Amino acid sequence: MFQDVHVMIFVGFGFLMTFLKKYGYSSVGLNFVVSALVIQWSILSNSFWHQAFGNAAWHKVELVIETLITADFAAGAVLITFGAVLGKVTPAQLMIIALIEVSVYGINESIGAGKFGAVDMGGSIFVHTFGAYFGLACSLGLGLAFTRNDSIGDLSKPTLCCATARRSEIDKKMEDANKENEATKTSDMMAMIGTLFLWMFWPSFNGALATESQQHRVVINTLLSLCACCVSAFMFSALLRGLAQQISNGDSSHYKFDMVDIQNATLAGGVAVGSSADLVIEPWGAIVIGIIAGFVSVAGYVFVQPFLQRAIGLHDTCGVHNLHGMPGILGGIAGMISAMTAGEEKYGQSISTVFPKRANGRRYVRARCTLRTIYLYTNSQSNCLE
Repeated sequence: MFQDVHVMIFVGFGFLMTFLKKYGYSSVGLNFVVSALVIQWSILSNSFWHQAFGNAAWHKVELVIETLITADFAAGAVLITFGAVLGKVTPAQLMIIALIEVSVYGINESIGAGKFGAVDMGGSIFVHTFGAYFGLACSLGLGLAFTRNDSIGDLSKPTLCCATARRSEIDKKMEDANKENEATKTSDMMAMIGTLFLWMFWPSFNGALATESQQHRVVINTLLSLCACCVSAFMFSALLRGLAQQISNGDSSHYKFDMVDIQNATLAGGVAVGSSADLVIEPWGAIVIGIIAGFVSVAGYVFVQPFLQRAIGLHDTCGVHNLHGMPGILGGIAGMISAMTAGEEKYGQSISTVFPKRANGRRYVRARCTLRTIYLYTNSQSNCLE
């Protein structure tokens, strides 16, 4: 499973970003060197922050297979960020972003997973959502070349309510910039290599750190979600693309698949099921998550991304907000619901393995005591009123 995750990082993410007709070499090449750098830096950074926050006693860095897997996860977060700024940064800038992000990544994970005990086996929250919004913040700060020159890349950038003449000028420049963001048939076919590698190996990404029956659940839930998402993405790609064209110009002949959706939205099910993949969500639950993820991702590419670009000048080269950001939020919500409904009748003795903070019933007892106190208080208050 470690090798599967490794293939996703170096082959999957690398080739997924080769769709840009003028940036294929840099997509694969920079993906290669940045991943190699991040794996080394994250081994040190993750270990330091885990110990600094008291999640483990101070000790030398242990180089075991789990260390290498978590390093690959950190590399995944950085590569997601890379997708948002692809084509807009120099190699030196990308290295600086990677070094800073890995440190913030370690802090975020140490607090969320270590202190709060959030269950996020597949990284929907700490890898995908974090990497996506870190990348979007970088993209918004850097802006496009013309936004920097015209002082649009700062907090005073024009919004949808700005003057019509100014809005038209910005739209024209944005249209010219988007021409550099186009693909060819050959580059799209190369990107599909990355898509297929990611799609096939995603169960290993979500389940690499799971154990025993927990790992079996991850593989089954992730596969079902991915399959449902693939079908959903194809269906909504044709439906929403055609609907958008019909609304904008009355043309009803564009109910067709779009390669951007096929390359990206088909993977959203793996992102969305990550937080709940090791939980007992039943096969139908995994399928529902996959269907919703496919719809959310395609809708993001068709409606949300153009809106954000026009509204605040946010340029998202690979659409990481649609593949990792919004599906990651969906995954966090699904994980929250799954955790709320988790009980010993479903998990038996393994519930403390899935939810370490519930070992010996500590968190469960505290929650029950809190609810009991609230109930008794409200009941006594109503008796007084009576």
